[in-house]
Amino acid sequence: MRYHEILTYASLHEVADLEQQRIKAQQQAAKRQTAAAKRADLTHRIQKLQKQLSDLNAKPI
Repeated sequence: MRYHEILTYASLHEVADLEQQRIKAQQQAAKRQTAAAKRADLTHRIQKLQKQLSDLNAKPI
């Protein structure tokens, strides 16, 4: 193998490693977004139910 071929080969590995890191970072970001969306949905549902409960408690029997 010639010197420039070795450099190219090493560079390709570095590029592949960086690409793998980028993909992993994107996957982790997607997981965080999914978790945040689920948390926001649950928070919204809890607030809605709390409002329903307070409305029911405010009504005279």
